[in-house]
Amino acid sequence: MSVERTIKSVLAAAGAEGQVHVVDVDDPTREVAIGADVPLVLSSVFKVHLVLAMLRAGDAGRDLRERVQVGEARTPGSPGLAMLADPVEISLRDLAALALTVSDVAAADALFDALGGEPALREPLAPLGLRATSLHGCCRDLFAAVAGAEDQAVSRATPRDLTRILALIWRDEAATPAACAQLRLLLRGQALRPRIAAGFLDQGWRTATKSGTLPGLRNDIGVVERDGRRHAVAISVRTAEGTPPTPGDDALLGRLARLAVDALG
Repeated sequence: MSVERTIKSVLAAAGAEGQVHVVDVDDPTREVAIGADVPLVLSSVFKVHLVLAMLRAGDAGRDLRERVQVGEARTPGSPGLAMLADPVEISLRDLAALALTVSDVAAADALFDALGGEPALREPLAPLGLRATSLHGCCRDLFAAVAGAEDQAVSRATPRDLTRILALIWRDEAATPAACAQLRLLLRGQALRPRIAAGFLDQGWRTATKSGTLPGLRNDIGVVERDGRRHAVAISVRTAEGTPPTPGDDALLGRLARLAVDALG
């Protein structure tokens, strides 16, 4: 049985649907692909694009130590700035660290605003050839769209575009080598790692990931490395809205990632 059929069987047994793209960073002809060219809602995964846009702005001369005033009114949600009661002064690069390592939505939105909004998110990434990626707004816009308060586009990309951006980062082609190294460091520092990383807990593996969650949707992207092998992974798993969560929901993404990476050898 092919690995694609095995992955589809695992998804079916879990009562889920999914998209998977896993590719060798150094040999893109070696891949596992299921729904790899169908766009998906990025959820918090868009923070990788946001931070890369910031780093590319830094490469172009923006001082990433620039201080930002974040007032008491801020986007509620995940741990981070939203937990604090008072105004905060913080640098652009520290906002980026919070946005990635603890998926801080308030920090991500403050960074988005400080950089200049949607054009500042899209334009720095235009040269990277992410033709199936469409970036719209920030976390507060996504939350409004999910709640039905606004009829607006949300950020989407295909799994293939997601592994492309990861491969560019790991090959130092997405920005300067120093900027790519900084982004890799942040992705390796993700505080919560229950998805792709769950499939690579045995000794010798190194993982760097960024997850995203919405009702009925679990995303995770990242790079897994061992013995000189580097694989970029993008996985999205969907269950029917209202389905009660189970302890194995997050680990399922790690199992799928491991099946694909092992098949590529």
